[in-house]
Amino acid sequence: MTISRLRIKNFGGIMKYMKAYFVSILVTIFLFGSLALPTSASCAESTLEEQYSRADLVVRGTAISSGNNIFKGEYYEFSVDKYFKGDGPAIIKVTGKQDKNAETSIDFNIEEGARYLLFLNGNTEEELKTNSCSGSKEVHEPLSNKELFVLGTGKAPQYEKKAPGILSNFALATITLVVLSGTGVGIFFLKKELKERTHDDPDVHLH
Repeated sequence: MTISRLRIKNFGGIMKYMKAYFVSILVTIFLFGSLALPTSASCAESTLEEQYSRADLVVRGTAISSGNNIFKGEYYEFSVDKYFKGDGPAIIKVTGKQDKNAETSIDFNIEEGARYLLFLNGNTEEELKTNSCSGSKEVHEPLSNKELFVLGTGKAPQYEKKAPGILSNFALATITLVVLSGTGVGIFFLKKELKERTHDDPDVHLH
């Protein structure tokens, strides 16, 4: 009887220890999981005028495709229909990621096919950046009168004419070379023919 009680007591102690062990594991997982996940952004309140002032460019456009830069990470190509601040081409590259290797609390999520009002920093020759505190947002309806009062009516993007590419320059050089070569060959055969005539007719003189 004493042995049975001792076994039960030991078994209860083991179960109590195992319970405490698993609870400590769950608490540790919860704490580390909370640290690993980005918290929601806490942005200082700002007016539309302040958001406009801080941005290098303000545009409205649609995300038409996505890509990944080995050095800078994910980006989206936008087809711009209006520039409300600054100007630039009809197609620009935009990223809402602040760190290509990790998520941050102010990352701005972009979905392909959606239309956005974007407050951007950078220049159009590189990837432009935005974040969730910039004022950027998805738009489904025309801008409000209040927004238009601050942003203005905007202007269309610049559709730049393409300069002649390498292929065009190469083609031009090839044509020029062919013409010059043809002229040289023609002169060569003309001189040859005149020499032959000189031998046949002494009155013909070759200068």
